[in-house]
Amino acid sequence: MNSPKMTSRRWFWVLLIASAAWGFFGARSVPDKQTMSATLMGKSQQAVAMPMTVVLTLGEYPFSLIQGFLSQVAERVLMPRTSGVSVESLQQEIRALEAEVEFQKGQLEQAQQDAQQFHQMQQAGVPPNKLILANKTAQQAGAATSVMILDKGSDAGVQAGMAVIANFCTLGRVEYVNAFLSQVRLITDPHVYVRATIIRKTPTGTVTIAANCQVNGRGNGQLECDTISVVEVPRSPEPGDRVLLLDNTWPKGAQYTTLGEVSGVEKTGNALRYVVRINPIVHVDTVRTVLILSEVRR
Repeated sequence: MNSPKMTSRRWFWVLLIASAAWGFFGARSVPDKQTMSATLMGKSQQAVAMPMTVVLTLGEYPFSLIQGFLSQVAERVLMPRTSGVSVESLQQEIRALEAEVEFQKGQLEQAQQDAQQFHQMQQAGVPPNKLILANKTAQQAGAATSVMILDKGSDAGVQAGMAVIANFCTLGRVEYVNAFLSQVRLITDPHVYVRATIIRKTPTGTVTIAANCQVNGRGNGQLECDTISVVEVPRSPEPGDRVLLLDNTWPKGAQYTTLGEVSGVEKTGNALRYVVRINPIVHVDTVRTVLILSEVRR
């Protein structure tokens, strides 16, 4: 049996059905994903490239209708689809999200450090209700003066004379307070003198090198002790020894906190005293938060 002849009317219905099918399935597709099969692409391109002789035989139907349909097919197949969002805007959004993740990561790390500071002070016998957490807002640590500004003042219970501690290391003492801010004179300031003890950790325990010595600030983040008599101490100080605060003019909770670590030892010109250079364990440049010990005196 011979197959039915494809008349112009039948061509019209074939193209009309194909148009409806394309509109239905095209609307359901996701523009940004490459889900269109190679087969459909090939057939659509064939429809666009259909011989003009076939198109011209459809004389009993308006040629503009067929031309419009073929144009729609070509646009759907050959033109790239976009979702209205540029690549640049997506990249900016990704960078913003990455920055937010880094910020939250830094906040988490800081919270962990703050919790560790509270834990260290609690182990030393200072309860959390005796500590005020503050943020550093500014600093000046030079050869002439060394101060730090904190974002807590008298409204938070801060008073002049309170010790400022970070990671169980004494940084300085509050010397001026207003309602919202406080100024701290750092241990390394050239005008600061405190009493201290020098210890050494050995495999058998802790040994006291100098029970009572005076430490003074040298500016630029440095400390020095030049009051240790050579004949009064059984052992000479050495690099690596720890220097601890032991001064009855400071609050009780600050006693035995760390001032720094011995970095070098020399003798004076007459060889009667040691000159001990000390580096702070915690450098104020790296500090973001501190604990203010809410005690004024020992």
